[in-house]
Amino acid sequence: MLYYNWLQDKLANNLPINEIVQELLTASGGTFKNPPSNYYQNETETLKTAENVAQVFMGIRCQCAQCHNHPFDRWTMNDYYGFAAFFRGSGVKRAKIRVKTIVFANNDGEMNHPVDKRVMAPKFLGGIEPDCKDQDRPGGVCEVARFARQPILCPQLGQYHLGAFHG
Repeated sequence: MLYYNWLQDKLANNLPINEIVQELLTASGGTFKNPPSNYYQNETETLKTAENVAQVFMGIRCQCAQCHNHPFDRWTMNDYYGFAAFFRGSGVKRAKIRVKTIVFANNDGEMNHPVDKRVMAPKFLGGIEPDCKDQDRPGGVCEVARFARQPILCPQLGQYHLGAFHG
């Protein structure tokens, strides 16, 4: 109920979707103390998290680019793995209480391109490659404020999906 109440309060107070997205994607800590961190309970796999964010909040289906350049859109494998690199720095673990989850910064891993194994720097879909060195990256926290101001963010689509997925 904590997550539901948090989201209902944000929507009832007419908080702009980019601010809600920013809180969701930068959430860390325990799911009981920080309701937005519940967002990371549904999907813990890095690539799927990136796909979900792109589709739900940006209106972009980029799944094809995981294996090959998208045949009908501009997204390439470089775009896909660059965007996924933002979410590589997120760690999720179960607490001693099984229903509680902890979301934390885990900067140990890098996102590698599957073809040539090069390390992919975080890069926004259709956008810039921000400097994320020496910064935590859960949910793209290093530059999520800039992400929320990217023109590719689709507020109407985000509002629709939030309503559809969360009541």
